Amino acid sequence: AGMAEAEVPASFGPYARGRELGRGASGTVFLCELRGAVGAAKGSVAPAPATFAAKAIDLRRLRLSAKADRELKKLQREADILKRIPPHENVVRFIDSLEEGNWFFFVLEFVGGGDLFSALVRRPAAAGRRPRFRDAEVLHVLRQLIEGLEFLHNHGVIHRDLKLENILVVQQRKQGLNLLCDVKITDFGLSKIVGDGFSLAHSTVGSPRYIAPEVLARGVHDFRADLWSLGVLLYVLLSGRFPIDGPPEAVTQSALSGSVAKLEASVEAVHVVSGLMQIDRDKRMTLSTLRRHAWLAVERSGGAAPGAETAPAKRPRQDSGPAAAAAVTCVSTIE
Repeated sequence: AGMAEAEVPASFGPYARGRELGRGASGTVFLCELRGAVGAAKGSVAPAPATFAAKAIDLRRLRLSAKADRELKKLQREADILKRIPPHENVVRFIDSLEEGNWFFFVLEFVGGGDLFSALVRRPAAAGRRPRFRDAEVLHVLRQLIEGLEFLHNHGVIHRDLKLENILVVQQRKQGLNLLCDVKITDFGLSKIVGDGFSLAHSTVGSPRYIAPEVLARGVHDFRADLWSLGVLLYVLLSGRFPIDGPPEAVTQSALSGSVAKLEASVEAVHVVSGLMQIDRDKRMTLSTLRRHAWLAVERSGGAAPGAETAPAKRPRQDSGPAAAAAVTCVSTIE
């Protein structure tokens, strides 16, 4: 029999616990609010909202785990990273962290729209087809992820676990035929602070279906590993499936390119995904190159901006993806 679940305290520090939002291997997430008057969030002159999200980690359970030292270091690293980075509209905002009794708490901005994985699987799909986002919907997400990733990278942070489940949805809003998701990046438990863009962080971490080939092969990270994960994420949004079915470490560039070429999306979208999913990280598209890409220029101006990278004209977009089970099978089951 395992250790009994401990009850999260009804209050901690200046906060009162609210309803549970979710439970995972690393802890329980629930709503919380400041007891009494609304306070000001750290690093901001503006008053903080009254309601936050809190992640509670049972330290007794953590210390008894097989990888206790590693997990405690991961916890401290996440706290250090969250404290280090200032607020940004596309990154979930850090409010507070505290240790009280046998519990460690992260208090974060509350983002109430669920995650991007949930948003994807809830999209309507024809019988036998996978739910997926339209090109313009993916592009709206991509713009925000570029902003968030560039901000993190400029602060020396490699995320190392970019995936649909770690992108939270602030709101979904209709714009013509499109349902646009406003998003924020979250979960810095696997992130690493490095000195510059090509400093290396060593260890094989991340979610296997999103993990960059060089991380699998050599356990080596730099900022380019996040760009590979971004490519996988875009592929899944556009198609409702992963680009490769077998072991990620066994994939070849030709097989990968063939998979990307079959995307039923605009040529610009395919070009971006192909550029990000380069096994040779020296050939992988960078954030600065991505910013200048014709696909990103089109949405704001209705046509390619001066200086934008050129891409072929759009090919017709199909309304349905390849025949497959209606449910997307991309839930990550590995921490």
